[in-house]
Amino acid sequence: MAYAQETIFQTWTSAGIEKKLSKKLSLLVSEELRLGYNKPNEYSFLSEAGMKYKLGKKMDASFNFRVTVKANEIAYRPYIDLSYEIDIQKFTIEPRLRYQYQLQKNEPAENYFRAKTTLKYEINKQWQPYVSGELFYHAFYYKGSLFDEYRLAAGIEHTYKKAHTIKLYYLFDQEFNVNNPTQRHAAGLAYEYEF
Repeated sequence: MAYAQETIFQTWTSAGIEKKLSKKLSLLVSEELRLGYNKPNEYSFLSEAGMKYKLGKKMDASFNFRVTVKANEIAYRPYIDLSYEIDIQKFTIEPRLRYQYQLQKNEPAENYFRAKTTLKYEINKQWQPYVSGELFYHAFYYKGSLFDEYRLAAGIEHTYKKAHTIKLYYLFDQEFNVNNPTQRHAAGLAYEYEF
């Protein structure tokens, strides 16, 4: 059976802050704008807030809440992340597991487990190129649980005075095991401030 595939081209621009409340606890807030170039009124505005807790020197857990506003809909998404860092000389491997639950009007609730791994290389204290891969598992789905999406990204991070980080990246996202899958290409720019 053949399926039509939609290809989307986007830009993702975001800004976020991380405020340390203690040695182990941080507050996270971010805003993101995603603009599409295939059709009119194709945009998403994402607002997020959350807390991150250090479980150990290399392990973090976070709880976040996202509100996504599109032209004709609003979605609400709480999610939990568990991440770890493995350092091997100048390389850092960061596996992360996310569970998310999304509510949207006139749509069944969606549950996803998302496994992501990021590989970074430290050129020096200021520059780190990276690649990442992520796999989406649609869980507790009334049609049956399955893997239905993967995401690949490559970019570079620049850190300035330890508090400011700018990321420039390209992202490729592909749906599968669904009718009319979407393929997404996104160019991204992100700024983060930590204090």
